[in-house]
Amino acid sequence: MRCFNFMFGWFRSPPTTEDDLAQAEKNTRRIVEILGHNGKPMREYTEADYLFLGRFLALSLLLENAIDEAIFPVIPDCKNQMLGRKIDSLKEVLKALRKNGEDTADWDQLIAPLKEFSKIRGKIAHNIKKKNFDPNELRQAKSYVKKRRPNLFEPIEESQVDPREKDLAHVSSFIWCVMERLSLLQHHLE
Repeated sequence: MRCFNFMFGWFRSPPTTEDDLAQAEKNTRRIVEILGHNGKPMREYTEADYLFLGRFLALSLLLENAIDEAIFPVIPDCKNQMLGRKIDSLKEVLKALRKNGEDTADWDQLIAPLKEFSKIRGKIAHNIKKKNFDPNELRQAKSYVKKRRPNLFEPIEESQVDPREKDLAHVSSFIWCVMERLSLLQHHLE
């Protein structure tokens, strides 16, 4: 049985006639065009670019999971939300705690750097040409770590490594700090 997808080509059996081969080639070119201007952005990626993006997106997933685990007792469908909405849900949880007379100042300080991180993550995840981010875009997150955990911040700043590795180290330390704070919130909510 032959199945055909108009955009991506043949599924179950390879093309056999000249017309089928021509159509498969046309579909392949279409995929390359969809992936970015005749594939140029993807061809220009180096191994270091792929490693950076993979690590950055993996760290993003860790952050999303930490938010999920923290607010799941209150908002069970949070795991189906996108990062920006998860941050908004976290704000709603903190707002409800404040209405009950609880002090949320420690957790409230997470919101602005989380939104900053979410903006960077969105730019990287949704733009095939974006290989990294400007370290200045991470200003609030770095400030948060510097205030909370100078023992994590200072060695990164003093290190003499590739700038993108330093950026990833800052992201890692920020996510570590967020995970610490959110684990306390999770414990508080349970």
